Amino acid sequence: RVHGRCAVGYGGRLCGSCLPGYYRLGVRCIRCASSLAALAAVLVILGGFAVAALLLWLNTRGEENLKLYGSAAFMIGFNALQIAAIFGSLNLNWPPVARTFFNALSFANFNIELTSPECSVSVGNPFVLKFFMTMALPLFGLVFLSI
Repeated sequence: RVHGRCAVGYGGRLCGSCLPGYYRLGVRCIRCASSLAALAAVLVILGGFAVAALLLWLNTRGEENLKLYGSAAFMIGFNALQIAAIFGSLNLNWPPVARTFFNALSFANFNIELTSPECSVSVGNPFVLKFFMTMALPLFGLVFLSI
């Protein structure tokens, strides 16, 4: 709050929600960019699925011992990305470069907020849209991996 008013992009009760034209990423309200930015975010998430599918395919061929160690190495690396992304959710005064880095890493946690759906689709409550998108992620992953 700034001098009894909400900061730019914030509104509602106790300035706890984002105004139209802004989307929530973590605890911050960020101005919606063009629809190309949302498309780029979706492509990044699909790219993450593609990398996961490639690594899964690479780890399911070859000798039995190589499969075991390859999938273990993948899981260790993926867990490291997820843990690093969690540090970005701490409400600290991160430098802009670090905040961007943590936001980019949050794709490892399948962060629907990166797609900023409230900028593309007009809905009453963005939480409901993000909830159903999150619940549909396993279906999207299954369809993507079956192709």
